[in-house]
Amino acid sequence: MKVYLPDETQRRRIRRADGMAVGTLDDSYRRADDSDQKRQIRQTPLFKLDLSTMQQTKVNAFAPIDMEEALTWLTPDQRTRFEALRGRFGGSR
Repeated sequence: MKVYLPDETQRRRIRRADGMAVGTLDDSYRRADDSDQKRQIRQTPLFKLDLSTMQQTKVNAFAPIDMEEALTWLTPDQRTRFEALRGRFGGSR
């Protein structure tokens, strides 16, 4: 696994702490549009939840492959709302 960090100080700190492979972001890197943060969950009840940016990223990444892992990123209130929405969607995901 390789981590990409924007600044050399952070890269050195990570290399020393974890011995992890660290890459450098080049000019071809661009942050994904906010609309892309929920692309994988658009057709699920998760899309209707009010998620933080971090939650959007994590849930969007995990939902297609491991729904249980995706749900660990939700608050208890969000999980309750998700279950209610899922029931209305006929058990979808």
